[in-house]
Amino acid sequence: MPAPRLASAFLALFVYAACGAPLETAGPEPKQVTQALPEGGTGPLQVRIEEVGSLGDTFAEDESRLVAADIAKHSSGKHGKLPPIQKSAEGRPDAWPKVEIFNDTPHRLVVLFAGPCSRAVALKPNAAYAVECCEGEYDIAAELSAPNFLPFVGEDEVLENGYSYSVKFYVMRPAR
Repeated sequence: MPAPRLASAFLALFVYAACGAPLETAGPEPKQVTQALPEGGTGPLQVRIEEVGSLGDTFAEDESRLVAADIAKHSSGKHGKLPPIQKSAEGRPDAWPKVEIFNDTPHRLVVLFAGPCSRAVALKPNAAYAVECCEGEYDIAAELSAPNFLPFVGEDEVLENGYSYSVKFYVMRPAR
């Protein structure tokens, strides 16, 4: 099945180019490459490498707009206040801020970061994930997949280079 391998190679090239990595461009003619096929034979693979242009910037801008719009929707509706994200450790001064998210609930959790480098993170129940962000100010929203819980919203959270942060989500049962 060479098609999935080709698709993943194309995706890797697209992601690599969309993230601002330099691209070498071939001329108007496709570059000919020989690739070993799974059956042990060889065959020509036609590849054309072209400039992606500002496609990467457009994708990032669209994602940022969607994340910001979702957080604004949560902010304008009924919601709980997200507790401040805690600084947990100091790292290298030139390292991007890293936020460790702990989902200690029996539900799926989505955490949205709107800021200089917008992010959307989905976690399974009882899972953890570390996400790197650019330094700056963020609005953050978190939502559980269960219908009985309000989303949480936090505004103006500042993430600084060289620090790790953590936030833990858990469900508290009301006292009886």
